[in-house]
Amino acid sequence: MVAAVARADLAALRATSEQLDLAALERAARALAQARRIDVYGVGASGVLALETQARLFGIGCEARAWTEVHAAETSAALLTPADAVVALSHSGATREVLGPLRLAAERGAATVAVTGDPRSPVARAAGVHLTSTAAPTGFRHGGFGTRHSVLLILDCLYARVAQLTYSRATAALALTAHIADGHRR
Repeated sequence: MVAAVARADLAALRATSEQLDLAALERAARALAQARRIDVYGVGASGVLALETQARLFGIGCEARAWTEVHAAETSAALLTPADAVVALSHSGATREVLGPLRLAAERGAATVAVTGDPRSPVARAAGVHLTSTAAPTGFRHGGFGTRHSVLLILDCLYARVAQLTYSRATAALALTAHIADGHRR
């Protein structure tokens, strides 16, 4: 079982990295690096990834917030401006609770980035930039759970590139917070 899960994840990571559109990744990272504020939308398994994305970006000095409930996400999207950016996470690319706020954010002029398993999906089409993940299904992992590691690879690449693009801010934020985890170890 361990070998089967590892094989599936490694295959998905390899496939995701090989097919990742590097120009789109650069456009997405630049939009996030320049944003005044970043909304991250996701529900279910994608909601957990939205929270992870918020934590990573916030840790390097980005004003990022994950929205995992549709009414709050739509309220936030309605308040966005062209100075802001959005990351929408949906494995299927058809999640209404993600698509609605994404479309509203685009109407408000925010830069929009989608991470989805289907580049022809409504979420991918609604975004200014889309990045495609690859699934790693096994007997008990399918849908959003089967794509988690490949989505994390994409989010990690975005995070690292945003940190590079905002080097002074990112390193200052990391330096100011580096001691925090140490204070909670036994």
